[in-house]
Amino acid sequence: MFPIELKNWIPSNSFQDAIKQNCDDRHFVLPGLTNSHDHLEFNLFPKLRHRIYEDYVDWGNDIHSKDSTVIKKISTIPLLLRIQLGVLKNLLQGITTVVHHGVHHPLIKQVPFRVFLDYHYVHSLRTDKWWRLKMLKAPFQKPILLHLAEGVSPQMHKEVDLLQRANLLNRPIIAIHGIGVEDEDQLKKLYALVWCPDSNFFLYGKTAPVEKFKRVPVLFGTDSNVSSSISFWEQLRVARATKKLSDEALFNAIAFLPKNIFKIKNEDDFVLVKRTKNNIWDSIYSIQEEDIDLVVCNHQIVLADDSVVGKHANQLLPVIFKGRKKWLLPYWHEVVRQLEKLPIDLPFELKSLP
Repeated sequence: MFPIELKNWIPSNSFQDAIKQNCDDRHFVLPGLTNSHDHLEFNLFPKLRHRIYEDYVDWGNDIHSKDSTVIKKISTIPLLLRIQLGVLKNLLQGITTVVHHGVHHPLIKQVPFRVFLDYHYVHSLRTDKWWRLKMLKAPFQKPILLHLAEGVSPQMHKEVDLLQRANLLNRPIIAIHGIGVEDEDQLKKLYALVWCPDSNFFLYGKTAPVEKFKRVPVLFGTDSNVSSSISFWEQLRVARATKKLSDEALFNAIAFLPKNIFKIKNEDDFVLVKRTKNNIWDSIYSIQEEDIDLVVCNHQIVLADDSVVGKHANQLLPVIFKGRKKWLLPYWHEVVRQLEKLPIDLPFELKSLP
């Protein structure tokens, strides 16, 4: 139906050239996209904030004190449903791989989606008293993922130096946030940094100085709905507006860099999107969730817009998503039906159709 030439995603000299080769006047094709930081089980929470915070400890203490009722209410929802909603949030927006940061619940492996868990989990230096031991015991073939310098307090700057000194074995560390980093010289032993600007601005009024990073790869993550917009694409627009990364570098942070850093095999993933602007970068960064017409993971259609579903309708089931009819695999249609039974409002005006 459309000129989808996936062979053009063989690395080229310019991402923009590759995108142009995969588009027409109405659509363009993106490679598999990665959200490099999410807490899947936290996406049914509303955004929680009462002020601008010093750091993640300050924020955590405040919301557990003032929002204990809503936290308890959401926490009683079965964990599997909360994880499924977190995955579905990403899938509906054209993400084909999500990096879950948290406990590796066995339930995650029941969900038919590429959730990256091939790393060693540490939450953060101030909330995990065993973090040094965990780093020493981590398998050498896996990176260590942890929150680092999440905030603006003096302790956040000290966290960076503390981690560098403690990493005696030079383990590959992928840090998340890095707001308290002053310059790249502090990050000599860092494998990569995951940038979450929307969450950072919402909680702390500041984000990481990624414009100063020349050697450390910068990936992009959304964090969960408890501290950021539910919209992946809105968050990308927030990131673009900072002008800390070029359009090409920001796109690289969701497309090619995560594949290399996490060693993700997603060559057969692609996303078909409505084209709304003449300039391809403007078109990418103006994407709305409902503009996504097709998502393919591992040769399988996992989402299709009603306008392109065609002969595949007998394999998929319909839902309403932001006022448009979308078609999902039966597994995800049933997840929507189960979520509709909960005493909460679903994001994106999501509802199942018979």
